[in-house]
Amino acid sequence: MGDFSDGRPPVVAGVDNGVASSGADAPKDGKVEGKVPSAREKLESLENYLPGEADAFYDLAHFLAQYQSGNLTEKGFDMFVSLALYDLSIGKDASTGQPIINPRLAKQPPEFYDTLDLAVPLIKDAIFHKEK
Repeated sequence: MGDFSDGRPPVVAGVDNGVASSGADAPKDGKVEGKVPSAREKLESLENYLPGEADAFYDLAHFLAQYQSGNLTEKGFDMFVSLALYDLSIGKDASTGQPIINPRLAKQPPEFYDTLDLAVPLIKDAIFHKEK
């Protein structure tokens, strides 16, 4: 099948070969050659995909990356963000009842969330659409 004399297993697209990475050798922008970053990875490093935006924009993306608990899909993204913005506005996670401790995002005036909501299509496009 091939020469694997370097001891590494072959890499097959879409297959987990069981080789874990510490991430220490991963680029800071979340991009790994040959690997498409996940939605979470793109949210964590949104500054690299959408440079020049307001800090609150990136704060929201970082919050969303940590707030998601499963596989984030394009179809469910709008609802996910709407629920996250609601939870931020009341300062607690509605599903767990736990307070959200994030002074830059939680318990802000309604206009703040209206402004962030305007950024959702930009964020969605950046994390789900392939680079041109």
